[in-house]
Amino acid sequence: MSFIEFFKAAIEQQAKDLQQGMVCRIEKFNSAKMRADVQPIYKLTRGDKSELDFPILPDLPVGFLWTGGYYIKPVYEKGDMVWVTFATRDIDDALAGKSRPFSKKAFDLENASVAYGIAPKAWTPPADFSDSGLLIGASTGGKARIQLEDSKITLKVGNSKIEISASGINFTTPTGTNTWAGHQHPTAATGPPSPPIPGT
Repeated sequence: MSFIEFFKAAIEQQAKDLQQGMVCRIEKFNSAKMRADVQPIYKLTRGDKSELDFPILPDLPVGFLWTGGYYIKPVYEKGDMVWVTFATRDIDDALAGKSRPFSKKAFDLENASVAYGIAPKAWTPPADFSDSGLLIGASTGGKARIQLEDSKITLKVGNSKIEISASGINFTTPTGTNTWAGHQHPTAATGPPSPPIPGT
């Protein structure tokens, strides 16, 4: 082995010890605290070449969208596959709002967090998953879904649907479709309101 090959092999070996991200499986999820126990889907190779499962990584922070008091909160179930990332430095003090000098740890397993869900190869998406726009939905139960497009918002639960656009609101139920575009009263005088103007 040449020096260059030896040097490259040494760097690759060191890189293997730096965990930057990996696929894991949810074992337990606490929705109130946004913490999860996850099982890495990998094996550790020991010196005798035998394989050992990674330990469960407990009580990891779970990422969600939080900005200006508004949030989008994900829900995970046991068995869901997620992408887990590893911070360069300790995260405990930072999450507690404490400023501390950098530790010497780098990409340590203890400094992990759940970034987002990730679809396995055998995953079957919901039938309407490829629809346009931003989708927020549930693939089970009543199959509730919100679809945000450039000029329309659609709310759907089961066979019922509400479409909101600049031209009005359409209600679709198993019994038919109704359109409401609002209406105006021609006068604003005191007393009982005048009849609405047809078509408005």
